[in-house]
Amino acid sequence: MDRFNSETFLRKLLLLVPAIHVLVWILLPLCLEGSLLLDAAEGMTGGPEWQLSYPKHPPFSEWLTAIAWYAGPFRYFAVYLITQLLAVGAVVIISRWVLKHFDAATALLVLAAGLASPFATYIPIQLNHNIGVIPFWALTLVSAWAAFNTDRILIWAFFGISVGLGLWAKYSVLHL
Repeated sequence: MDRFNSETFLRKLLLLVPAIHVLVWILLPLCLEGSLLLDAAEGMTGGPEWQLSYPKHPPFSEWLTAIAWYAGPFRYFAVYLITQLLAVGAVVIISRWVLKHFDAATALLVLAAGLASPFATYIPIQLNHNIGVIPFWALTLVSAWAAFNTDRILIWAFFGISVGLGLWAKYSVLHL
């Protein structure tokens, strides 16, 4: 029983659990879905275009499908892989940040909550436009913590840039 309470075991879980999650949420849609969900299908029809904004969705999520388009017959796998890496990557960034500032048990709880959320399960499958914003949310949280705990202007500038990129990735469609 003491083995399950050890800090080392919890740190290993912080690596193993996201890897299993990514595998499951790539294989499930590939095996169970006959076709891509609407948002992903619309993105795939855009093909290799790299515009700064699109008429329906913010550009970053469209760029993800453009990258996947180059994978040819593996493009559906590429879509699910890219979106899971973004979603789970953001959850891992936050849980690693929590691990650094708190403890492994709290970080594991944050990881479990993040991986159970729709942002790491259903939203990546449909390539909802929010998937392109998730890394910016994680970046904003980490940079905000750093900015409010320091007086370095460079970190404050990084915080402002991460907020700006998040707004661009989400709300550029409003400017059309």
